[in-house]
Amino acid sequence: TRTLWLDLDEPRTPLARLSPSLLNGPLALLVGSEGGWSDAERQALRTRETIAISMGARILRTETAAAAVLSWVGLQDGDDGG
Repeated sequence: TRTLWLDLDEPRTPLARLSPSLLNGPLALLVGSEGGWSDAERQALRTRETIAISMGARILRTETAAAAVLSWVGLQDGDDGG
């Protein structure tokens, strides 16, 4: 399972620049609380095989960010929702 995590502060890959190969197979998405990740949480994520991602300048509520990323991933995978 590939694990992506949204962060505003961590050096990260813009969502739109993720390699399509990273989206193949099982995928986990981690979205922090509205206050952001703590330093300890960031350190724990860095020690695992995770990919920090960004939605650019957009700052969304936690539940909206998760829905937006999962919708984008579905579109990259050819999922037209139908």
